[in-house]
Amino acid sequence: MAGKVFAKRYRLEEQLDRGSMTAVYRGLDLEDSRPVALKVLWPHLRSDDTVAKRFRREYAILRRLSHPNIIDILDLVDDGESMALVMEFAAGGNLADRLLERSRLNIDSTLHLAVQGLDALAEAHSQGIVHRDLKPSNLLFDARDSILVTDFGIARLADAVALTTQTMILGSPEYMAPEQAHSSRVDARADLYAF
Repeated sequence: MAGKVFAKRYRLEEQLDRGSMTAVYRGLDLEDSRPVALKVLWPHLRSDDTVAKRFRREYAILRRLSHPNIIDILDLVDDGESMALVMEFAAGGNLADRLLERSRLNIDSTLHLAVQGLDALAEAHSQGIVHRDLKPSNLLFDARDSILVTDFGIARLADAVALTTQTMILGSPEYMAPEQAHSSRVDARADLYAF
């Protein structure tokens, strides 16, 4: 997909990550000449209404949030074949990769990052949003080395209608609160457990 242009504006340049539903690319906003990140839904999933609704919901959730430690969402593009979320580009990588490189962070760095992450979660929770998939790979670093919480793809609005069945478990098992692993209703406490 590298080289593809969405909405005559966003060009995919380099694939950074891939998952079962999406791939993340470093891209270029051709209008503003600035780097962006594009989270692209795999084309074969575009026709699945539930998946497309979840993707649009992630966009709507991120649009509600404005916080220096939550990734900025810029656009949602849909060319009928695929969809992409356009976000600010986090130049500093993610916490999972840092932990692989260093194995651990010193106490001052850990506390600094924890304060930023918890502040971001407090903002999301004040808006009635539960992330439900916090893990080191969803904590990015910007150019100033500040944390950016990302990937609200399975986030839940407290007052939203569920897009998953009662028995469907979403999230990363190693960071899941027990109630989430048992497919029970979760609230902000599940994010704090994961964090």
